[in-house]
Amino acid sequence: MTLSKRDQSMLLILLGLIVVLAAYFGIYSNFMGKAEAAASENDSLQPRLQELQDYYSNLPVYQAGIEEISADVEKKILGFPPDVRSEDLISYGNELEKKLGVTVSNMSFSPPELVSQFSVPKDDGGGGTVLVPYAALSTNMSISAEMTYPQMLDFINYIYKKSVHTTLESISVSYNSETGGLTGSAVMTKYFMSDSEYEYKPTDLPNSAQGTNNPFGTVTVKNKTTED
Repeated sequence: MTLSKRDQSMLLILLGLIVVLAAYFGIYSNFMGKAEAAASENDSLQPRLQELQDYYSNLPVYQAGIEEISADVEKKILGFPPDVRSEDLISYGNELEKKLGVTVSNMSFSPPELVSQFSVPKDDGGGGTVLVPYAALSTNMSISAEMTYPQMLDFINYIYKKSVHTTLESISVSYNSETGGLTGSAVMTKYFMSDSEYEYKPTDLPNSAQGTNNPFGTVTVKNKTTED
């Protein structure tokens, strides 16, 4: 069968239309599927978007709350000593003797131990916030002492009510038949906090007399002049 040129032209045009329609519907269907998926995802993200918008609108409130909490935390941290050294513990033992009247015969100390590490947000002075690392530490102090029963009660009360950031871990006493009092031992823990800007400062200890002109306890005899 022989096709005329007119029929051939019509056939080519028809085939072109079929190819164009097939491509159009194939691409259209693909994009429509993607559009529907995007629309569905957009709908599912709307609640999250609204939540984030609410957070953003309340950002000044959150910032003020962070600053208030940071100031409160920093104030509480400043209440802790930046360090507790052996000389501090010796001074504390002397303080117990002077204020409570107990007789401390022995003291021993343990090296500081890390309790926890954390960071506190602070204003960097330029409108931003920086995180300052802190370390909370503890050190133990053990003492042997002689005391009366009322002094023991005062001792426990003094640690819990008048000693800053100090806990009584244990206390053990026994009756001393020679003195009529109590002989015992106690273990206390002191807590302190240090940051990355910690600088060593010597402990301010009270002045005390040192040395003696007569270390061996000898008696100096003065010559007496006698009248004839």
